[in-house]
This record gives sequence, structure tokens and C-alpha cells, in this order.
Amino acid sequence: VTQNSDGTYSFQMPAGGVSIDTEYTKIDYFDDVDENTWYDEAAWFCVVHGLMAGTGERRFDGNLDTTRAMLVAVLYRLSQSEETAENIFPDVEEDKWYTEAITWAAKNNIVSGYGNGNFGPEDILTREQMIAILHQYSKFMGYDVSKKDDLGAYHDADYISDWAIAQMQWAVANGLITGVGNNLVSPQTGANRAQFAVIMQRYYTDFVERNTD
Repeated sequence: VTQNSDGTYSFQMPAGGVSIDTEYTKIDYFDDVDENTWYDEAAWFCVVHGLMAGTGERRFDGNLDTTRAMLVAVLYRLSQSEETAENIFPDVEEDKWYTEAITWAAKNNIVSGYGNGNFGPEDILTREQMIAILHQYSKFMGYDVSKKDDLGAYHDADYISDWAIAQMQWAVANGLITGVGNNLVSPQTGANRAQFAVIMQRYYTDFVERNTD
């Protein structure tokens, strides 16, 4: 067994017939995520697949808010695109860590910003915004987005913005959104890092991996 430069390991089979026994030990990536925490698996899954990183000093900080720029940056990496585009948002500064991702997403109709022309990169990402952007990205990537749910199980479905109803129907039908308890989908509350990790794990497993096999 040889350790590679990227932290993975390679195994070279010896000549002749051999018997191999393997033993796996789960690595605890974060000191602030207990193994019984509801988002424990999602946290390390997102780190392993490059969807998220910790906040430093072996912390995940699941209760911290997710911003709009964070989601777009993740999708830009997932797309493996090197495409650049003109910046159309006055509140998106040049040479920020999210600039290329946001301009790429706008060019490809994955995001459109607010009605005032701004994007709000540091604004808290709401659950319905997250789903709407994932839906647009899925269409851009050519994934099947035809499956829908009527949202009848959720008491607060009337609070979903008109522009996000079809996208939320898609998310619920595909298990990306399962509610926050008490039959609530909570569309306009902010998605914290824990919720973001769980939804991104589901999305990666059910859409990205399925369409790259």
C-alpha cells in the first residue's frame, strides 16, 4: 500500500494467488459533529466530495448560515467548467472567490439575481432559493427534472414564492427536501450549513452520480 500525494492510497497486487483482509475505520473530521448528529454523515460526505470545507480547527459549524455565493461556487466546481463571462451584477466585486462562479451561473441562466439588478452574494441563502438554483443547474446539466409533487403534505406550502413553487415540487418529489418537522417545508428561512450539507449529499447522490456513471 502506497500513500499518494492527494491523500489517497494505491494497492499493487502481488504476483501469484493471495488472500487479502481489509479493515476500515471511520475518520471523525470534525470535533463539533458527534457521530449521532443528524447531519454527521452529510458533513463528511460533502468534505470528501469537495462540496464543502470546515470552518477551521476541525470545526464544521453546522448552525452557521449558508450564503448565495457559496452554493453557486459549489455548482461551478461540480460543473468542471472553465468558462468565464462578463459580470452583470453591480454588487459582485471583481476578483472575489465567487466572482467567476456567479458570472458563469448568470450567463447560463442558473441564477438571475434580484429584481433590482443585484445578486446579493453574501445574503443568506433561503431554502427556496437553494432549490430554485439547484433546479436551474439540473436543467443546465441536462438532468431529468420532470418528477413533481403536489406539496399537499406541507402546511406552509402557501408561503412558497410563486417563482419557486414548481422547483419546490420537484425537490420534494425527488427527496431533496423532506421538511423541517411539523409538516413544514419552511421555504423562506435560511439554510444553515447542516441543512445545506444534507441537501447537497442527496443531490450529489441522486443526480450528479446517477448522471456520471
